[in-house]
Amino acid sequence: MRKIIFFISFLASLIGFAQDGSLDMSFNFPGTISPETILKVQPDGKILLVERFIGRDGLIESTRISRLNSDGSYDMTFAMGIGITILPEVTTFAMQSDGKILIAGKGIFFKIGDTTKDNIDSFQNLTRLNQDGTLDESFAKVDLTGIETIAVLPDDKILIGGNFTKGVARLYSNGFLDPFFNSPINVKTRDESVSNIAIISPDNRILVTGNVFVNGIERRVFYLNSDGKLDTTFNEPLNIDWGDENSARPQFFAHEKNDNVLIGGTFRVFSESNETTGYNFIRLSPDGNLVTLFHPVPYTNECVLGIFPAALQDDGKIIMTGNECIDYYGTEFHGISRLNNDGSNDDIFNSGNGTNGPISNVAIQPDGKIIIVGYFNEFDGVAVPNIIRLTTERLSASEFDSLGLSIYPNPVADFLYLQYPEGMSDVDIDELEIYDVTMKKIDFDGLNNDVIDVSDFSAGVYVIKIKTDYSVYTSKFVKH
Repeated sequence: MRKIIFFISFLASLIGFAQDGSLDMSFNFPGTISPETILKVQPDGKILLVERFIGRDGLIESTRISRLNSDGSYDMTFAMGIGITILPEVTTFAMQSDGKILIAGKGIFFKIGDTTKDNIDSFQNLTRLNQDGTLDESFAKVDLTGIETIAVLPDDKILIGGNFTKGVARLYSNGFLDPFFNSPINVKTRDESVSNIAIISPDNRILVTGNVFVNGIERRVFYLNSDGKLDTTFNEPLNIDWGDENSARPQFFAHEKNDNVLIGGTFRVFSESNETTGYNFIRLSPDGNLVTLFHPVPYTNECVLGIFPAALQDDGKIIMTGNECIDYYGTEFHGISRLNNDGSNDDIFNSGNGTNGPISNVAIQPDGKIIIVGYFNEFDGVAVPNIIRLTTERLSASEFDSLGLSIYPNPVADFLYLQYPEGMSDVDIDELEIYDVTMKKIDFDGLNNDVIDVSDFSAGVYVIKIKTDYSVYTSKFVKH
């Protein structure tokens, strides 16, 4: 009976080993949403949607805020499941530690269902919702316009950035302005603004991108200390041409665990002799030096220029989205792909034929699965709503680590090595089997001095099963 139970469990685990990047059929959204929706995932896995609806003049004319359960169904505990309407536009939002939601934009009317409350006037561009979607009327009015980004500090104080005089301001958790934060930014024109801010632990430094003047010097990416003063240890590289427009600035940024910074946008990197060396996606060191050119010359072609970073996974891998590209550094690109930390293509991630239209927003759930929304109605040839979820297992060097047994390298080219915990050796192994993702058992030469020869295996994802007297270990590995 134990063997039957194990086989059923093992069979289920194999079925669950879908290729990273494939469609997750357990996510079921009822219908379609605005392709210009902004996504944000809560710590509990629920998904906040800010749907932005474009009018005939090409401008956002209304916004609806709703929340999904982690399986894609509407959360009926938020605004009765019908959502909240803001007229005309919400530009950004963030969550505080108590689950309340900060929203900013060009709000005039706050509306739930058929009830309209004139609680947000043209000068009230930041407000707060309770966890259930009702308006939090205890939140103070903020007399600042042009807010483009919000970040919440560990103590629940609020940082906002945008097209107002000081570029960045800090508020108390109740919305009142904190007078002890002194920004060195001076915004003078409508083209200048702070577009993104992020809090960097543990010292609460502030990573800022935009197009502003700081202490009289034009900057696109920089750090502020926790009190608002400029962090002079970081220097923006001088060999980046951000473009001809005054408003040109990074569209994507992310802070890596080693304090490097990823920057994406429409820009050119050049050498001392003014020759172009790369485009649109770079990594900077903690002091601002250029570390990685993800789109170097001469390998960058026309379609590569339409592919940009969209999200950073917690394992350091990078989600890329953009145009269809037959030759993206030797691979085909179909709307979405994933890079390894070093910029090489992640062979574990395979979205097949991908989306049949552009992806506008990406969010990653706590379990690593990827939510995408955009201008598409097919994924890998299958009709889908325009918000879907993709699978991802986020393979580490080994999934046996918690048990002390490991396999490496992973992905592997020729030889897969086993490393045992203390007190264990190959004599403790009763069975060693390898399966492909169709549950077909693979013939191989077995274990030889703790090494498995996989050089003749076809490229793909495999499952290794190791049985001892006490336990059965299973894990995935990828053969290049």
